[in-house]
Amino acid sequence: MRWFYVVQKINKMNIKEFSIVTFDEGNDYQRKPKIVCNDGFTMSVQGSTTHYCQPRDTVSHYLTMEIGFPSVKEELIMPFVEDETRPTDTVYARVPCEIIDDVLKKHGGINIEKTFSKK
Repeated sequence: MRWFYVVQKINKMNIKEFSIVTFDEGNDYQRKPKIVCNDGFTMSVQGSTTHYCQPRDTVSHYLTMEIGFPSVKEELIMPFVEDETRPTDTVYARVPCEIIDDVLKKHGGINIEKTFSKK
């Protein structure tokens, strides 16, 4: 099994990026775990050749990523929603990492223990 976590960094050009950090070897197309925030908010954050992200490839850093299936409607990501009639049952395409960072901060940050528990 492959475990990932999201790490924000600022590159040499001062552009925020997210890294998908791997703990074990595995399939590049395996879904990353749903992020659980400290206030209980959850969302999927994905990047690969099969997701709406930039670059659209399986890489270690992204400028935009795909968000999917947030636990509640989140206004910060609504400009990127695929189906606004189902805000918790759809994906959000090419969300800039700055927005993802704002969402994570708004919800108290990532709860690492709950995000990576083996339920």
